[in-house]
Amino acid sequence: MSKLGNLSNFIDENWHGGQIEGDFFSHPEMNIEENLRVAKEKKASIWNWKHAIVRELMRGHHKKDIIFKYQDIINKFNLQDKINAFLNKYDGILGYFIVDVSNFDSKFTYDNIPSFMKECNLYAINATELREIISRSLVSENDGSFDGFMNANDNIQEEIHYVDEYTGLPCIDNIEIDIDNEDERLNKIADLFLNKKIITIGERSNFNKIENKFNFLVGALKKSFTLKSTSLNNKVENDVSNYNL
Repeated sequence: MSKLGNLSNFIDENWHGGQIEGDFFSHPEMNIEENLRVAKEKKASIWNWKHAIVRELMRGHHKKDIIFKYQDIINKFNLQDKINAFLNKYDGILGYFIVDVSNFDSKFTYDNIPSFMKECNLYAINATELREIISRSLVSENDGSFDGFMNANDNIQEEIHYVDEYTGLPCIDNIEIDIDNEDERLNKIADLFLNKKIITIGERSNFNKIENKFNFLVGALKKSFTLKSTSLNNKVENDVSNYNL
């Protein structure tokens, strides 16, 4: 498992603001008029842009529409370069192949991910509720000969992995992982992409010969976005005012 980066670093990054209020006291001999009060300023909400962007991706929206929706806030905080780079990298991965569990709450659940995207799901990240899965198999030292059969020692081999209790997906702690090229789920996704006309019959026929199946599927998916983009059509008005920014 590669350690090139951790999506949790992206999601946890945020600005944090504070407010220091003065300490005031009243001397027994002071007039009450002199016991001044300072009006409390309304604290501004902070826009966690990575949380917002990831949630849009997991809803099935793509770069063009997401930037259109949040254009005012992006301009206000000069986030064009950061958000463009983030979307270029993770549009077509988050929500499709990898699900960020930390973005779910009472208003946005796993059920809100479109069914087609869920059929592509391979792994979950940032999971907090885990279920341990133990797979046991009998490993024999028998070499196939009669002597081997008589002298072989059978051992029980255990493999332990964890799945996210909420989504049922295998857990990873890093989005930058090397997907197993022999993972049978990749073939199922290729069949799905063929059915959706995301890849051609020829590409499906040659799929098993591809050196990096995962990268091929991501590339095919991203290419399909440019051919048929999801349109939000209705821009969210007053984004800045919604966050008291």
